[in-house]
Amino acid sequence: MSTKHVRTTGDLVRFGLKLTIECRHCGSTNVVTGAELAQLGARTPIASLQRRLRCSQCDARAAKLHWVS
Repeated sequence: MSTKHVRTTGDLVRFGLKLTIECRHCGSTNVVTGAELAQLGARTPIASLQRRLRCSQCDARAAKLHWVS
Protein backbone atom coordinates (compact mmCIF):
# COMPACT_ATOMS: atom_id res chain seq x y z
CA MET A 1 0.00 0.00 0.00
CA SER A 2 1.43 3.36 -0.99
CA THR A 3 1.22 6.66 0.82
CA LYS A 4 0.18 9.78 -1.05
CA HIS A 5 2.27 12.83 -0.31
CA VAL A 6 -0.06 15.75 -1.01
CA ARG A 7 1.84 19.00 -0.69
CA THR A 8 0.80 21.14 -3.67
CA THR A 9 -2.29 21.89 -5.74
CA GLY A 10 -0.69 19.87 -8.54
CA ASP A 11 -0.66 16.83 -6.24
CA LEU A 12 -4.41 17.24 -5.72
CA VAL A 13 -4.93 17.15 -9.49
CA ARG A 14 -2.57 14.20 -10.03
CA PHE A 15 -4.33 12.05 -7.42
CA GLY A 16 -7.85 13.27 -8.32
CA LEU A 17 -8.51 14.67 -4.85
CA LYS A 18 -10.72 17.44 -3.51
CA LEU A 19 -9.97 19.87 -0.73
CA THR A 20 -12.48 20.49 2.05
CA ILE A 21 -12.10 23.97 3.51
CA GLU A 22 -13.67 24.52 6.93
CA CYS A 23 -13.77 27.82 8.80
CA ARG A 24 -12.65 27.34 12.40
CA HIS A 25 -14.48 30.53 13.37
CA CYS A 26 -18.03 29.98 12.07
CA GLY A 27 -17.93 26.35 10.89
CA SER A 28 -18.93 26.91 7.25
CA THR A 29 -17.45 24.45 4.76
CA ASN A 30 -16.68 24.37 1.06
CA VAL A 31 -15.34 21.59 -1.18
CA VAL A 32 -13.03 22.56 -4.03
CA THR A 33 -11.55 20.26 -6.68
CA GLY A 34 -7.85 20.08 -7.31
CA ALA A 35 -8.42 21.40 -10.84
CA GLU A 36 -10.08 24.54 -9.47
CA LEU A 37 -7.19 25.13 -7.09
CA ALA A 38 -4.61 24.45 -9.80
CA GLN A 39 -5.72 27.69 -11.46
CA LEU A 40 -3.70 29.38 -8.69
CA GLY A 41 -0.62 27.52 -9.97
CA ALA A 42 0.29 23.84 -9.98
CA ARG A 43 3.12 24.31 -7.51
CA THR A 44 1.21 26.31 -4.92
CA PRO A 45 1.85 24.69 -1.53
CA ILE A 46 -1.33 23.70 0.29
CA ALA A 47 0.14 25.02 3.56
CA SER A 48 0.34 28.51 2.06
CA LEU A 49 -3.32 28.32 1.00
CA GLN A 50 -4.36 27.83 4.60
CA ARG A 51 -2.87 31.20 5.56
CA ARG A 52 -4.33 33.03 2.53
CA LEU A 53 -7.93 31.76 2.45
CA ARG A 54 -10.66 33.97 3.86
CA CYS A 55 -14.14 32.73 4.84
CA SER A 56 -16.92 33.97 2.56
CA GLN A 57 -19.41 33.92 5.46
CA CYS A 58 -17.60 35.61 8.35
CA ASP A 59 -14.48 37.05 6.61
CA ALA A 60 -12.14 35.30 9.07
CA ARG A 61 -8.78 33.82 8.10
CA ALA A 62 -9.22 30.62 10.05
CA ALA A 63 -9.23 27.88 7.40
CA LYS A 64 -8.82 24.21 8.24
CA LEU A 65 -7.98 22.08 5.20
CA HIS A 66 -8.57 18.36 4.58
CA TRP A 67 -8.07 16.53 1.31
CA VAL A 68 -10.58 13.86 0.36
CA SER A 69 -10.90 11.47 -2.55
